[in-house]
Amino acid sequence: MRSYFLLYEKLRIEPRELNVLPLSTIQLKIIGGSQLSGTTIEWLTNDTNIVDLETNNIFKTKHIGHAVIHAKSIGIDPLLGESVVYGEDFCSINVVQIHSIRLHIPTTEVLPNKFVPLTVLPYDHKKNPIVITDVFLHSLIFTWSLTNTHLAQFRPIIGNISSYTRTFVTNIETLNTGRVTIDVRLSTNSKNLNKLLLKSSHEISNSIELNILEPFYLNHFDETRTILLGP
Repeated sequence: MRSYFLLYEKLRIEPRELNVLPLSTIQLKIIGGSQLSGTTIEWLTNDTNIVDLETNNIFKTKHIGHAVIHAKSIGIDPLLGESVVYGEDFCSINVVQIHSIRLHIPTTEVLPNKFVPLTVLPYDHKKNPIVITDVFLHSLIFTWSLTNTHLAQFRPIIGNISSYTRTFVTNIETLNTGRVTIDVRLSTNSKNLNKLLLKSSHEISNSIELNILEPFYLNHFDETRTILLGP
């Protein structure tokens, strides 16, 4: 008599841990688990005041705190006809406020007539990064400014020129050589949102200096094989 076994990869939730803001919509992903017909995934949260289930693997965060989301792979045993759990896993959700921001730029030295992307990265009270969710698009206001618009100007990635006053990501176009300071300030459009999403009652800001360098050229030196460089 032959016996058959079905082996599947262990059920896992991805990601395993998230730092997110209140009012965020998050979607979790299942990897592995039973592939038998009739198998379903049951999602649960241990605290609906912190994180609540909307539908299937989509959750909505509510208030500051910590919650655990569980996922179970449930099916029917073909021999006993009873419900059986094939696998389970959990995800840790930390609902936090923004304590600080950092302006990220891939380089602080660049030539004129170049485009450089700028991104605002948020951090919690432990300086852990916060996942960017839909809240960043409809509840937070990012106001950008430059110390010298003759040296560089903002160029929005999507939308018109006024859209960069709200978005957490934009481009900067370098125009002329010199040093320019880029500043971004984070706020909300209501006191209630400010209290819920930001730790500070005032604007949270960050700045960075961009050095726009003069291009370096090498001319034709005929038979000369030595180049002298000086200040």
